[in-house]
Amino acid sequence: MASPLSLVTAIALAAIGFGLAYFGYEIAQKLLGIAGAIGGFAAGIGLATVVAPTVTGSSVSPVVMLVVALFGAVLGRVFVPALSPLAFGLVGFVVTVLAVLAFLSQGRILDVILNAIPTNLATANPELILQRIASAPLFSDPNFDQALLLAVVAGVIGGIIALKLYDEFVTVATTVIGASMLGLAIPILIDTFQGGAPTVGAGEFSFLWFGVTLVTGIAFEFARNRDKMDLA
Repeated sequence: MASPLSLVTAIALAAIGFGLAYFGYEIAQKLLGIAGAIGGFAAGIGLATVVAPTVTGSSVSPVVMLVVALFGAVLGRVFVPALSPLAFGLVGFVVTVLAVLAFLSQGRILDVILNAIPTNLATANPELILQRIASAPLFSDPNFDQALLLAVVAGVIGGIIALKLYDEFVTVATTVIGASMLGLAIPILIDTFQGGAPTVGAGEFSFLWFGVTLVTGIAFEFARNRDKMDLA
């Protein structure tokens, strides 16, 4: 039989995986709020203990620090979930612009960026990297302005599509994570109840259970959240 610790770990992994696979949309929204609150709380503490003394020249009392931290937690709880779709849209814009530029320049834009970044990132100077990129001969090409304009237009479209598909992306991403957990946990639990002695993290993974959970989880999530996602 498996050790109690291995069994408890596998059960916990299966429970979390099940929740993410079939209820990932709701869980993701709550996790964003929790992450925002934690980040805001930490930012509030940093503001009260590092920034404020530097500006005012005097330390902040623990009460004031707690108030600032709680205020930061509230702001993070409110704004992180609200701004995450915009961040996703911005990522869609940037990725689309780079992809179009890479296609139109036949990969030369990627060569410019890669050549400007030093092999030793620890000694990298962001200002120097930007100067190297800006001085690249590619940007003096008369056709580059047209390519950049097309890339920006495509980037706006890509950003809008990313905004539109934000809920779907969150749902699929959380379902994939949950299905991966179940693909690991279910074989361990099956072996345990059959009298084996599995070990968590020993490489046990079932693509069958992963696939079944992924398909059924996505179908279940999209069926339940059809109205929230404005699916036709």
